[in-house]
Amino acid sequence: MMIQINNLKKTYRKRLVVDIKKLEIPNKRIFGIVGDNGAGKSTLLKMIADLEAYDEGQINIPVDHHEMVYLFQAPHLFNTSVYNNIAYPLKFRKRPKEEIHEKVMGMINLFNLHHLQDQNALKLSGGECQKVNLARALVFDPKWIFLDEPTANIDSKTTKQIEHILKGLDTSIIIVTHNMSQAERLCDLVAVMSEGKILDVDVPEKALKHKSLMYI
Repeated sequence: MMIQINNLKKTYRKRLVVDIKKLEIPNKRIFGIVGDNGAGKSTLLKMIADLEAYDEGQINIPVDHHEMVYLFQAPHLFNTSVYNNIAYPLKFRKRPKEEIHEKVMGMINLFNLHHLQDQNALKLSGGECQKVNLARALVFDPKWIFLDEPTANIDSKTTKQIEHILKGLDTSIIIVTHNMSQAERLCDLVAVMSEGKILDVDVPEKALKHKSLMYI
């Protein structure tokens, strides 16, 4: 059930931005991708999620696209209540009203959003927006979750809450992060990228000692 990547190449403005011979990403793990700016981390994640085309190679994903979800660094919420934002993926899939209410309230409980459920989501703080964004992503029980810097520019308290929730999920997660401490706290495995290549894949305590990360 792992994601398998072989001979993957992506060129942008005549520059080879991703060049990966082989990478295997196991399911039911939190898999981190770290590296310096311009290493190709976000580009790789978007290609895995089928949000960006690649020039050569193969990406084999063991699930259908409707079983995956991608969260950008900046939350994209709708101009409606927090409750309706979280309910949207279930309404889109035409789930029964009783199921929608049960699952939405489950997410509201999980993220401690009771006091915000009737507020307009566009009026929330950055950390609150990201919690609603993640709750909306999780409400339909995706099998793979792709996260691009999900806690960038939010406070440490909210970051810890989100990390705690992610650690408790029984699903497969790939996270791009520039935060080495976060990668160490959160990830089961870490891939180190530089200039589009995968230099190392290992447990955090080993991978994060790679020499290419010394100046990040």
